[in-house]
Amino acid sequence: MNENDILSFPSFLTLYHAIHSRDAQATLCAHAVGAGNYFLAGQYIQLTQMVFVLTGVLPLFIMGSSMYQVLVWLDVSSHVATLGGNFATVQAIALLVGGFNDAQTQFLSAIDPSISSNAIEMLMHASYTAGIAAYLYENANATLIDLAWMKCWIAILFIPINFIVLSSRGWLDLCWVGMIRSNALKNREAVKQMLKTGVPLGIGSLIRESEWGLMVLLASRIGTDDVATFAVIRRTFDIFSSLIEGLW
Repeated sequence: MNENDILSFPSFLTLYHAIHSRDAQATLCAHAVGAGNYFLAGQYIQLTQMVFVLTGVLPLFIMGSSMYQVLVWLDVSSHVATLGGNFATVQAIALLVGGFNDAQTQFLSAIDPSISSNAIEMLMHASYTAGIAAYLYENANATLIDLAWMKCWIAILFIPINFIVLSSRGWLDLCWVGMIRSNALKNREAVKQMLKTGVPLGIGSLIRESEWGLMVLLASRIGTDDVATFAVIRRTFDIFSSLIEGLW
């Protein structure tokens, strides 16, 4: 990988945060589960999937198919635009799969936050990290697209794993009626709470990542090397901050 691969990553990440917010389901499901209302928790899962399909699938398709043109418009090099376009196509597929996977993960986080959810999340990220490390070790010329495909396959793999965990513990049965056999759109209060919680969180997520947007818009003027250096330093700081994040 080189600085061109690194530069193409924040290009996609910036647009992704404009439509991505899964915290609403986690918050609302936790409230419903805490109150013992698993029917409502199931409806929140159903609403989350509806919102994702209505507001996430089309932007992901547009980003996956138009990233090359966007980067060309931003006047970055043709090589970076090609890398960003190829990466965005694969990453859009991975995020689409991950969006449906998140519904199971967030419910698992609400119903068993201290054990199962943490174990599944750690296993998923460990699988991704170990896979990347092994691939980079064996392939010195690996590209960002190769890593995107790896993330996609791991996301697909964990859909049945989450389903098996939820089913084997009997948790899926608790929310099945609300999730599958009801029309959550008729629950106006649930819809209101979903929008009331999700919209501010989505805006906050975008603002929090706005520095990536500035870097992308100025990439052609700042230079590939500087943007790549910023990306590496930022992620390095993220690694160190994550070591003590659980204590905050």
